[in-house]
Amino acid sequence: MKPLRVLVTDAETTKALAIVRALGPTTEVWTASHSPAALAAWSRFVRKHLVHPRDALGTYAGWVLDACRRHRIDGVIAPEEKSSFLLAGHRDAFQAENILLAVPELRVLEKAIDKARTIEIARQCGVRTPATRIVDERRQVIPAARELGYPVVIKPRHSQYWTGSCFIPTDGVRYATSERELTHALASLPDRIPAPLVQRFVPGRGVGICVLLGHDGSPCAEFAHERLRDLRPTGSGSVLRRSIAVDEELREASLRLLREMGWWGVAMVEFRVDESDGRWYLMEINGRFWGSLQLAIDAGVNFPRLLLDVMRGETVAPPPYQTGVVLRWWLGDLVRALHILQGRPEGFTGCYPGRLSWIKELFGRQPPGTLNQVLRWNDPWPALGEIVSLAWR
Repeated sequence: MKPLRVLVTDAETTKALAIVRALGPTTEVWTASHSPAALAAWSRFVRKHLVHPRDALGTYAGWVLDACRRHRIDGVIAPEEKSSFLLAGHRDAFQAENILLAVPELRVLEKAIDKARTIEIARQCGVRTPATRIVDERRQVIPAARELGYPVVIKPRHSQYWTGSCFIPTDGVRYATSERELTHALASLPDRIPAPLVQRFVPGRGVGICVLLGHDGSPCAEFAHERLRDLRPTGSGSVLRRSIAVDEELREASLRLLREMGWWGVAMVEFRVDESDGRWYLMEINGRFWGSLQLAIDAGVNFPRLLLDVMRGETVAPPPYQTGVVLRWWLGDLVRALHILQGRPEGFTGCYPGRLSWIKELFGRQPPGTLNQVLRWNDPWPALGEIVSLAWR
């Protein structure tokens, strides 16, 4: 049987590299990016790399579809939120060409992209969230914070807000312990985005529940990890993480929420566990592949391969995986060091590492058996490519 020819977009990302390596032994993998020096393109498993215009967002889906036609691509995997969003609105065009598209319907995807809609759906199906106020205008934020009580988190509704012609990055959450800090946080938000959410701050550790659902909502794969070090010490994607067993309660909450949305495909549901009482709270849904995807693959869950099987209508059963596997993203650890040196952000009341802790984190002993996310001796060139592609940006 002829192997599938699959196009992986966003080749400048580490998750694209993980997908390429996971599919490469059994699939003909092509990559695409705005950068000719994109990270994943350095992998020995890539047959050919395609370069698209950097800022032509309005024609992006058309470019991908045309590339699929010209090169006889069988399926497309878009690891990033922006590319998923741009392609989801053109699912019918891809289906008409019999091209598999690993993206949910746009109406479903938008429920995960908009954090306010995610919170509303979680409330409807009984998934615990931090105390949250959803407001229509920015002038309502300060009264909402007074009602919740400080400290509060100011969370933009979108990571990247689509205006209809461009994406506006919102640069993550802000924190405030007083009205003065809140006013400063609001002033730092971009002007053209919707009013943010206001949430009561929840201290604790992050846990990610990663799943692959079939078109009928059945679980086809699952995986869980805990964050040992975050890129941003206030909370973000991780640079050091460990595979753990899936908590039964978090699994049930994740499946309930995703099924309520009508989800299929891959997603990571993020929770924060309050270490003072062990209660968990929903943070958000990443309706795409996650940055620590390589950890799941190393532990035994080949999500990209299983996703292709689901897209082709095959029956997929959740495979077992190994707990205690640790994965480190070295370059991410270096970026974390820069965040630490900048000091504690205004309004953040959680635990924050000391200014010299980065030395031990970066150069000290890591947990036994720690794997490197990018450097692999059977595919070494991406380690060099990561540095080159970073400089290219």
